[in-house]
Amino acid sequence: MDDRFDFVLIRPEYAPASHRADMVDHVINHVLKPDGRLIVFVGTEKVGLRSIEASITEHGFIVHGRVEVPHPKDSRVVRRLFWIESSCI
Repeated sequence: MDDRFDFVLIRPEYAPASHRADMVDHVINHVLKPDGRLIVFVGTEKVGLRSIEASITEHGFIVHGRVEVPHPKDSRVVRRLFWIESSCI
């Protein structure tokens, strides 16, 4: 029986900032299938600022895609997510 998943969505704020990379590593190595996709839902973040993404990529993880949508009520922020392909790790 395969207990791994093709897609996993995480919210990085559920882990302390100092452990976000550990969470990503755990999901990639123990939860995702070898060709799976980890989707990191950042939520609302200031335009031009990718602090959540930076806190993960500074540990060597490569972002393979991202989506950014303008906030409907506040032009200073966007709603954002990005993904990491486990097959490229």
